[in-house]
Amino acid sequence: GDLDPQSVASTFHSLATLHIVAAPLYRHLCDALESLPPGAGGPQAAANVAWSVAVMRPFLDLASNLPGENRSDQRLLAWVWKAVEVHFEDMDRSCLSQVQQLILSCRLDGTPLPPSIGQAEEDACRKAFKDNASILSSTSTLQADVARA
Repeated sequence: GDLDPQSVASTFHSLATLHIVAAPLYRHLCDALESLPPGAGGPQAAANVAWSVAVMRPFLDLASNLPGENRSDQRLLAWVWKAVEVHFEDMDRSCLSQVQQLILSCRLDGTPLPPSIGQAEEDACRKAFKDNASILSSTSTLQADVARA
């Protein structure tokens, strides 16, 4: 059957958490997301996909043999930024913190942020990330170090 946005987001989140790289599965998930309007899943789905993309971006180009903007990773990034734009005002601190990790990922590799993520949005995400106490006590030393910086 068809996948709903939250199911796709949860699957991406699970694969990213477990660092599972399976190109055919990513292609299927990218196609499933692209068939859905970015606003369909709600703020949590958008945030889960944003975090998952941040974690898995170095591997997502394995999901496609196509060049440039036709690659699965580029199409997925475009979808998730649109979903974030649609839901930004309704995102809580946890969601904004997940979006911050995608912003950091883009900053690290030089990928431009979309026009919908201006300085105010970036500042809100950074603040949410730093204020998220669970990150500071995380078993992930990297996340805690980034949050303290």
